[in-house]
Amino acid sequence: MKETELKALISLLEDDDPDVKGHVEQKLLSLGERVIPALENAWEQETEERVQNRIADMIHVIQRQHTIAALREWRKGGGRDLLAGWLLVTQYGYPELSYEQYRQKVSRLVNKIWLELRNGMSIRDKFRVINRMLFQREAFKGVNSHQLFDPPNYYFNGLMDTQKGSPLSLGMLYMIICHELDIPVFGILLPGYFVLHYEDEKTEVFIDVYDKGSFFSRNDLKEFLRQKKIEDDQRYYQPSSHTFIILTLIQVLIYCYQQRKKTDKVREWELLLKGIEL
Repeated sequence: MKETELKALISLLEDDDPDVKGHVEQKLLSLGERVIPALENAWEQETEERVQNRIADMIHVIQRQHTIAALREWRKGGGRDLLAGWLLVTQYGYPELSYEQYRQKVSRLVNKIWLELRNGMSIRDKFRVINRMLFQREAFKGVNSHQLFDPPNYYFNGLMDTQKGSPLSLGMLYMIICHELDIPVFGILLPGYFVLHYEDEKTEVFIDVYDKGSFFSRNDLKEFLRQKKIEDDQRYYQPSSHTFIILTLIQVLIYCYQQRKKTDKVREWELLLKGIEL
């Protein structure tokens, strides 16, 4: 579509005829993300708030449609790349950011850790190297309890910019690093918490990333569940799939925005979750 034709199409968003408005919206949706720059330019030039709101709504709908399609494709492919899924969720919250720099930050972390790993190291010693790099040299840490439901603590860029995160975001970063280092660590979603698990023929270890990567045992996990008055269910000892982790991440973001009474944000993320789950 020519630029002049696209501008003419966007100008029809101010039409109050529902048939015209519906036709324009469907056409813009069919064109996808490539029309967003033109919509943003139209929003900047528009002086009437009513029309500005329609343009902004159209941008959000197109972004949501793109994210839903991308996350469905990611899920269809088995959700193997946790970072890819996390970036898609983060881009929905921060569509203007460039994410290559954040991928590079993870790569630099992985490379620094890899340089300190040695042949013959026990798995616990490898985890100690990761812990030392993340929590001492890079100074990553868990947020205070009263900040646990601040939305930025769950976005990838929020964690990487501040070095502060929630049990879920810190755990996801730790998982991503381990997988890059060919260490098969898996996440376990507990009610209100997130821990990591490693097991081979000789060793089983659970990791509390929110507590600076401290180790604990299966019996410790049983005691944790007992203290929290959570039924001791086998699913709390089994790995959570990457797909389930990402869907939970979105649900937590919805809860965060609910706590802050951000009704527009709640609706946007609920629509996104519904679209992915269909």
